[in-house]
This record gives sequence, C-alpha cells and structure tokens, in this order.
Amino acid sequence: MTPAAVACDQKCVYCWRVNEMFSGQQDLMEYANDEPADIVQGSIEGHLRKLSGFGGNPKIDKQKFLESQTVRHFAISLTGEPTLYKRLPEMLRELRERKISSFLVTNGLHPEMVEKLRDEDSLPTQLYMSLDAPDE
Repeated sequence: MTPAAVACDQKCVYCWRVNEMFSGQQDLMEYANDEPADIVQGSIEGHLRKLSGFGGNPKIDKQKFLESQTVRHFAISLTGEPTLYKRLPEMLRELRERKISSFLVTNGLHPEMVEKLRDEDSLPTQLYMSLDAPDE
C-alpha cells in the first residue's frame, strides 16, 4: 500500500508503474491529508476482503487461513513516493501501536522526511532506500 499513489518525483525508464500519469504530480500531495489511522484500517480491511473467499475452500489449511486474518507486516511502497506524504510519521506510529511491523521503500530523494522519522521516533521496522544514479 502507499499513501502517495498519485505522486512520484521520478520518471525512471525501468519503472513498471504507470509513471506517465503520476510522475511530476508531487504537488498533489499538498492536498493528501487522509488520517493515518484511516489509511491503516482501510488497508487492513482491504486485505481481509481479499482473503475472505478462501475460508470456504475445503482444501485450505484452516490454521494458515486463521493466521492470515492477523496483519503482522505492512509494506509502504508499490507506487508513488511515500515520503511525500507529510503524515508518514503518524502512520508509522499507528502501525507500531498496533504491533504491526513496517517496511518503507523510498527513492531517497527526501532525506528530510527520513530525518523527521528519526527525530519523531517513527522509523519503520525496515527501511529500503533506492540510490539510483546515472553511470556517466
């Protein structure tokens, strides 16, 4: 999931995402003010909806299905640049309060947000930072 689906500040030629539509749209993030708790809860509910149909399958391992009903990990990536979301520290604290580990994937172009995460004791469980650069 990502709180910044409509905004990326890069246009990488190797990116599999639809970047023609969203690249250069980081200004849209000025209006992105969704409540972090609502984003987290909505993502959890979406996860559970995707899994709901498996419960009636007679071939399913019932124990694994029950385990899948508890969200333990949260990847903040997929599309857009999550460090453009100004309320990211709150979102990461919300996950921590729910005892959910967090994985943040960023292009590293906003070190000020990483510093803010550190300063506000909101660092994710794991931080993945791409350091892409030209070779010439």
